[in-house]
Amino acid sequence: MRVLAPVLALALVAIGTLPASAQTLAEAAAAAKLVVHEWPAFVYTNADLKDAPPIVVPPPSASVVLAKPDADTKKDETKTEAYWRARLRPLAAQLTTDVLAAESLNARHAELRARFNGMTTVFQQQLVAPEMLRVETDLKATMDRADGDARAIEDLKEEGRRAGALPGWFR
Repeated sequence: MRVLAPVLALALVAIGTLPASAQTLAEAAAAAKLVVHEWPAFVYTNADLKDAPPIVVPPPSASVVLAKPDADTKKDETKTEAYWRARLRPLAAQLTTDVLAAESLNARHAELRARFNGMTTVFQQQLVAPEMLRVETDLKATMDRADGDARAIEDLKEEGRRAGALPGWFR
């Protein structure tokens, strides 16, 4: 038994060192390219189509009533391009103002955050922290106002769309 164990171990090591004959991924891909799929082709001819039954479309019945336009979907003649542009102008100006204010506050917040992170002691950080929190609060409020302005513009566009205003009037 003592002689058999080293011989068995030597045999396992010898088998493990033999080259593997497994196919690599590249070889498998090359073999797949060479495979030609031959699908049965069927060509329809006029003779095949003559045997098909004709399609019959029933005539429209008299009971079908065409929908009449509602009074709500009529275009209001008083709401012209000038009307919609006049309503959009203050909303767009407010959105621009809020976006510019948010960009300014965001830059200030980034500056304060960099200054805060560069300080080594808690006492130094306490000098910057109150202003940084105030700017962060103002930034959040300004961004909320800008989101509200954008929603108001989208609501106005939807109202105009329902009233029959052309999309170009809101640009």
